Amino acid sequence: MFFNGSRDPFARHHPLSPHISCTIRQAVREDLTALYQLEERCFSGDRMSRRSLAHHIASPRAIVSVAVDAEHSDIAAYILMLSHAQRRDDRLYSLAVAPTHRGRGLAGQLLQECERLSHAPNLYLEVRTDNDTAIALYQRLGFRETARRKSYYQDGMDALVMIKSKSQ
Repeated sequence: MFFNGSRDPFARHHPLSPHISCTIRQAVREDLTALYQLEERCFSGDRMSRRSLAHHIASPRAIVSVAVDAEHSDIAAYILMLSHAQRRDDRLYSLAVAPTHRGRGLAGQLLQECERLSHAPNLYLEVRTDNDTAIALYQRLGFRETARRKSYYQDGMDALVMIKSKSQ
């Protein structure tokens, strides 16, 4: 990871390919509209509302990281990680990559950024059982299936619960 020279000391520059580069930084309130539009483009159901996104951006228990396309200055992807005082593990709650930016490694870079920022011993997530691309990515990054939640999603689809120990 390379420091990108921006005023944000937490921003990191990530070269994705010879044609695209992105900066990963923490979301700010001004990102709200772009994040909501990304939700609309990426998810047909189980979307977060503007209000929920605003709450998470402001919450000390949430980390919302965004990947900003350096060429177009738009948000190409985001990830939301939640911490709970009563739980030992952090939860990767949402990950969205704009269709025009898929296949460029953004999801993996955002997951690694959450892993770096997390103070918990484990990270866990739920993923739709029909999302083979995401499941393969999570497995490549060391997540393993631990449970299945029946009819977890709005449309009745099951979810796999996956966990990764940060000590791996």
